[in-house]
Amino acid sequence: NGWAANFTLVDTLPFGFFGSVSAIAKSVMFRLYDNNGFPVDMGLQVYFVDDGYVVLDSLINPQRLILTGAPVDNNGRVTQSIATTPPPDFLIDKSRLKNLKNCKNIILHAYAKTTNAS
Repeated sequence: NGWAANFTLVDTLPFGFFGSVSAIAKSVMFRLYDNNGFPVDMGLQVYFVDDGYVVLDSLINPQRLILTGAPVDNNGRVTQSIATTPPPDFLIDKSRLKNLKNCKNIILHAYAKTTNAS
């Protein structure tokens, strides 16, 4: 038994399709599908960075809770998994796409806390 708060996960992934897309697209939409079977609330931020890891833009403005923790019973056991409905959409419009033409990586910055953590 226990709880956790201010738990952070960070990872970097190659991601670089914006060079060609920024010239022709009017916008790009990211949709996040989730199904959470853990009693953990999670927030997320995605940073678009160039090859020197300079942040060009971020996806989720403002950073916020994205994934709600699964409900638990009186014994602290998960009773069901939970999905965000409808799934959140994040739009990058034409003016922001121009800033991302040199994007080479994304940095995923997730932060978590157990359900009802103080």
